[in-house]
Amino acid sequence: MLKQAAHNGLLLCFLTAPVIAQEQPLKDVKTEQQGSVQKINCEFEQGSQSSCTTKSKVDGEQADIEHITVQGRYIGLIVPEIEGRYTFDRNFIDALPISSGDISEMLVNLPGVQLGSEFYDADNQAEIGAARVSISGGDAWQTGFFLDGVNFNSRQDPSSYKRSFSDVNDVRGNAQNFNVNQQIVESIEVYTNNVPVQYGSFSGGVVEVETKDFNFDNPEFGFSYRTSKSDWNQYHIIEGTAREQDDFDFNPVTPSFEKEVINLNGSIPLDEHHGVFFALSRTTSDITELSLGDSVLTQRESSNWLLKLTQNNLWFDKAELTLNYSPYDISDVLEDVRNSEFTVEGGGFSSSILVEQDLDAVELTSKLSFSHSDNSRRAPEHYFNWRKARGKDWGNGNPSVASLISREGGYGDLDKQQQTLSWKLDADWTAISTGSAEHNVSAGLHWQHENLHRERFSDTYIYNSPSIENRNLDCSGHRIDCLEVQYRQSIEEIEAQLGEPIDFLNLDHLALLENNVLVSPQAFRSRLVYQQENLDVDVQNLSMYLVDNLEWQNLSLNLGLRYDFDDFLKNHNVAPRLSG
Repeated sequence: MLKQAAHNGLLLCFLTAPVIAQEQPLKDVKTEQQGSVQKINCEFEQGSQSSCTTKSKVDGEQADIEHITVQGRYIGLIVPEIEGRYTFDRNFIDALPISSGDISEMLVNLPGVQLGSEFYDADNQAEIGAARVSISGGDAWQTGFFLDGVNFNSRQDPSSYKRSFSDVNDVRGNAQNFNVNQQIVESIEVYTNNVPVQYGSFSGGVVEVETKDFNFDNPEFGFSYRTSKSDWNQYHIIEGTAREQDDFDFNPVTPSFEKEVINLNGSIPLDEHHGVFFALSRTTSDITELSLGDSVLTQRESSNWLLKLTQNNLWFDKAELTLNYSPYDISDVLEDVRNSEFTVEGGGFSSSILVEQDLDAVELTSKLSFSHSDNSRRAPEHYFNWRKARGKDWGNGNPSVASLISREGGYGDLDKQQQTLSWKLDADWTAISTGSAEHNVSAGLHWQHENLHRERFSDTYIYNSPSIENRNLDCSGHRIDCLEVQYRQSIEEIEAQLGEPIDFLNLDHLALLENNVLVSPQAFRSRLVYQQENLDVDVQNLSMYLVDNLEWQNLSLNLGLRYDFDDFLKNHNVAPRLSG
């Protein structure tokens, strides 16, 4: 069975900025007139004015009549090279349809880029987390994600996105440390091949995100609100195979959710050298799920808080402090499991200091950054597979479906954290001419220290193989995983009503005694133990690169070499990057 929903559905949206339609220039338009021929020639370039010259011939003589300037804008995907690199500018991002607003959903517009199949599933359209991104057939965690040049890939077992929330010993995460909403983005560059030598830590493709920057020209403010509800959708169930007449009743539950997105941003000049830019994006999703036969409200919340302080032409050509806080929170339950409420805390924060200085022959760029990310869970400490019996008789919550087990509890608290400290220095030399060839040389040095921490605060038990014991079961004070028989009335009260002692050979007495049981005695024969743990790993990486962009007549060559080393696996990687 396949359930799908289109992501270009109905949205309620209020925007402060007007929508600018795409304007196309006139090109080689000929107008025939009696006794004369008029021709309009226009030249159009992206993001610039178009020059149009109108000429006419009257009785065979050419004369300039007038000069017309047409203001136009191109809104579309930018492809600078023949292949390998694609650019989303701000105009194109604003024109794209938006679901949750995460940058990953926009990448589906590119050739060679695929999103995870769950992105198209109607059951997941209420989710607001980043979608899995596969470039050129690579796995999602093999894609390199960079925010303003700083890598934000998750090292906390990034393939855990394949797991469900019911995984005992892990927390479902993502290939990225945090979600990035398109609201804080100025442009996105995607490399599917021919990746520049400046990028490492990937084996599929690269996604480079540039955040919005301060505008010194004028103060700017923006606000937008979007909402989407399941009541506005229509669902169609597509069944893969025909069902037999004796199949169980098939009553699919349509998704029930409500999403809201609030965006706020502003750019404020402080003086001729200083300015501040801020952006806030908050996305929430309330999802109603069915568990144990009842409707349960679960919640998702993702935020991006971006603050930039910029200084231009004072001490340095440019100095910039960037603060980014991007938490992601989930409140959910395990399906058909009683007392299973849990929360997941993801995302984190990052900060960076950028300095740019243009010297006589070289332009230097240095950036120091620090980031912290979480992928942690808070849940009940133990998980119980009770036998479905009196006192534990909820089963799966569906009386029409037989179940011998009543499940309860969760998988305990688990913390996973990643901290990254990095420093980059890039140097771009002015062009050097040797004969008819021109060399554009760049070099860089990158040091990075990562700390990965995982902690389970206490032992977690998974209880299995429940057994209904006799009424004389003595739990010896162990009330967590053992149940003694409990009666509505005491044996003495029953015997007082009967007027005689209970006769266990009397069927009427036994039936009366059975109906009086409030909790049936039971205990477990086995349990799995996930012990308390505290793991801490440090990894240092050192990278260097050198590239020469050679231009000679009609020939263009990129001659690059990159070196990477990490002190954990002691790997030395030398990678030539050659293209032409």
